[in-house]
Amino acid sequence: MKDKKKEIIIERTTHKEVTYITIRLINVPELEKDLSSYPGLSRGEKINGWYCEEKNFDLHHFFKTFSHLSYINYAAIKGKSSDKQDKDKRKQIVLPSLAAETATLLDRYGVWMNQKRYGKRTVEVYVDALKVFFRFHHQKKPDEITHEDILVFNNDYIIANDFSATYQNQMASSLKAFYQFTYNRNINIDKIERPRRGKPLPKVIPKEVIQMMLSGITFQKHRVALALIYATGLRRSELINP
Repeated sequence: MKDKKKEIIIERTTHKEVTYITIRLINVPELEKDLSSYPGLSRGEKINGWYCEEKNFDLHHFFKTFSHLSYINYAAIKGKSSDKQDKDKRKQIVLPSLAAETATLLDRYGVWMNQKRYGKRTVEVYVDALKVFFRFHHQKKPDEITHEDILVFNNDYIIANDFSATYQNQMASSLKAFYQFTYNRNINIDKIERPRRGKPLPKVIPKEVIQMMLSGITFQKHRVALALIYATGLRRSELINP
């Protein structure tokens, strides 16, 4: 008879406008005591598990503590938290309306971008970014904007509200293109501080690297085991206890 799947399930839920992380055990009752003593977690009888506010939950620390004891299923919260937080922050910021004269300039700029065969999504992103920028600096006309105004926006709007590095780069690119098209004057757009690009690990390990790793293993049993894991996608526990 096939063993029942054992895992820790991490999910997100909202109650009274507060976001919580919930944790449930599936076929691993031996971890009840460990979770009960884990810092910040409270037992919830209705959810038959544990919970805490999302802002107090450290997924990396939780993984470090429990990943060697059970498989952890966190697909329900993976990659969503930061996006949601950015959207919530944007909703809370109220900027003045865009001046009619500036709106006309942006319409012309959008037409120019379409004629230059920029992608539809690129045009939308650039124009929307410029609308935010000029609404922030509503006291000035576009031709009065200086390099210092751009730095103020970068520090007091983007960084202060913890917007993403992608948004910061989009804003810099949209300003550069707009002033190159609209005004024949030197504004130091190129000196806008752009965030450093991260260097994420590759999602798939190249075959050459795998071959090099396997060739360095002298014990045949270990080499065969790792080759089998790589070829079939088995977990370590599935290989040891089939």
